[in-house]
Order: sequence, then structure tokens, then C-alpha cells
Amino acid sequence: MRKLYKAKWLILLIFICLFTFLGRVIDSFSVSQLTVAVIIGIDRNESGYSVTAQTVSASSQSSGQSNVTYVTVTSEGKTVSDAISKLSKKAGGFLSLAHCNVVVMSENALLKNPDAVLLSLVNSHMLPLNAVIISTLDSPAETIKAKIPTGSSASLYLQGLTLTEEKNSITKNKINEFLTDYTSKSASSLFALSTTEEVSDEDIISQSPAEGTSTLNLDSNLAVTADGKSLVLDGEASKGAILIRSKLKYVPFTLEFKGLPLTYEILKSECDLKCENKKASAKLKVSAAITEVHSEKFSEYLLDSDFKIALKAEIEKQLKEYMQNAFEISKENDVDFLMIKNKAYQKEGLNFVDKNFLSSISFSPSVELKLEMS
Repeated sequence: MRKLYKAKWLILLIFICLFTFLGRVIDSFSVSQLTVAVIIGIDRNESGYSVTAQTVSASSQSSGQSNVTYVTVTSEGKTVSDAISKLSKKAGGFLSLAHCNVVVMSENALLKNPDAVLLSLVNSHMLPLNAVIISTLDSPAETIKAKIPTGSSASLYLQGLTLTEEKNSITKNKINEFLTDYTSKSASSLFALSTTEEVSDEDIISQSPAEGTSTLNLDSNLAVTADGKSLVLDGEASKGAILIRSKLKYVPFTLEFKGLPLTYEILKSECDLKCENKKASAKLKVSAAITEVHSEKFSEYLLDSDFKIALKAEIEKQLKEYMQNAFEISKENDVDFLMIKNKAYQKEGLNFVDKNFLSSISFSPSVELKLEMS
């Protein structure tokens, strides 16, 4: 028994010595050697990849306040790793993506092995799996370099839009979710599509307006499949997709009812998507409140029970149309961005038939709306 006890301690001592030795000989990066990126953009062209990173550094001023500086650097290479290696040399230190919460990828980059590219960044540059992927049809560098009217960097602006769970209907596709969707039966993924819109100087009230300011619009979406298809969804189709795929909170919608322009806010929503025997259904449960109406007499109208019933029916009709429209676009283009194949496969298992799936099924959306007090 004593011999066994001594052997255990000897083995433990050997492991301690081994790990101590390895800890001394394995190279590690100090904080001073790291260049911290807060956003990264990936583009692909005929010769390889172009990678853009916006790095951040803080310096102390004599007043005791810190001054944050953002620097945007771009490099090209045959692979993403090659481009990042060159970018690190330009930036003056090993590029760390540990604090990078947004990845902007061009359509070209998303159409060729995006899963392998992102996994390599997760493994070699500490890119978080919960970083949000934003798509663009243009160069990601243009998105990252955009001058926002508020004076904040594009990285902070995009983080504010994508890292919050409430008050917008922007698609927040994280790397771990993308990898799951991309390798599923549906083999597709949906990304918020960033488009740059210039803001004129007349629209900005400031003592020192900046030239060339712009805003980044994320109302549209880009669907990408594992077999190399892409599909742009406009604002209307994107609303339908989001209603089916996401749980929404405090998201505004507009509607014109009996000549009255009004805004209602979805306080809470949840959709139950099913598919069985070639029949798909989406049952949406919503609580909503009227937040803005351009009529002085609207409060009087709401006292009329028939008016409230008709208004409720009109909102339900609009939400159903959004969902039906999204399905028709998915079916017409054979891109399963609603992830219906996954639901069918979960139900049918080995009996699931993938060929001509979307063209062979029917779809019936339904809405159960509860109208709350605003």
C-alpha cells in the first residue's frame, strides 16, 4: 500500500516538473506584443484574400483622461492566414481577435469555404465563437472605414446594433450558429446585409460636421448556401424571415389602416415552425402595442370594439403576408433560409427526401395576436 502511495506521488512530481519545463520553453505573447482588433473584414478575389482589421489603442493624456485611437489596416494574401500574418507585421504586433465581436464578410468570401476560414481564425487568432457575422456585397473595408455621423467608429456602431437582443430586427448570426446551420440539412445561413448610405451635410446639425459621413443600413439580408448559392432578401422578405426564425422584442412595424398611418411595436413574439408530410406551418404568437398614430381621433376609434377587432385582423394579415412572402422567395430560388428542411428531417429521419424538397411542400402561416395597451 505504501509503495503504491509513493508511486502516485512520484508520478505527480514528474508531471509538475514536465509542465513547469514546458511552460518555460513554449513561446507566449505578452500584452505589449499583441495588436487588438475590434472588428475584422474578409474579402476574396481571384488572387486570394484581403483582410481588413480595425485595431484600437489607448493612451493617457496629461489631464488624466485616456485617448482611444482606431487604426484600420488592410493586407492581402493567398490565404486568410497569410493575409493576417502580413497585417500583423503592418500593425506592429501579433493580431489578436479575442476582443473582436463583429466579422464583416463579402459575398465572395461567404461563397467559398467560409466555415473553414472562420474556424481557422477561432483556432489560431482567438476569434470568439459568439462574434456576429455581417455580410456585404461590396468591400468589407468600405464598411469598416465608414464615418458615422455620431463620431463613433463603425465597429462600435455595428456592435451596438448586433450585440443587443432588443429593439431591432437585425439578423444576429453568430459564428457558432452559422457553423451549425451551414452543416445542417438546410445547408444555408442568413446574414444581415450591410449597405453604406451617405448622409448629406444638411442632415447633420453640428458645430463641426464631418465630411463624407455615412450610415450603415442592416435592414436587408443575404442568404448563402453550402453549395455556393447566394440570395439577397429585401426589407420586406427579411421581416418575414426574422418573424419565423427569431424571437423579437420591442421591434417596430408600420401599417396604414383605414387611411391612418400608424406604428405598432412587437413587445414579444415566438414562432413554432413545423414540417410533416410535405406540409410546413409557422404559428406566430405575438403581443403588440400601438406606439404612434397620425390622427387626433385615434383614441376615440379605439373605444369602438369593431374598430379594434378590424385593426387586430389587419395587423395579423400583414404579419402573415410577410411570412408567406419569405417562403415564396425561398421556394422560388431553392434556398432554404427558413430552415424548413431541418424540421422535416427531425420528423422523418432516414425517410427524408432532399431532392426538390421546397418545390414539393405547402406552407401555411398563422398569427395569434394579443393587442396590449401602449
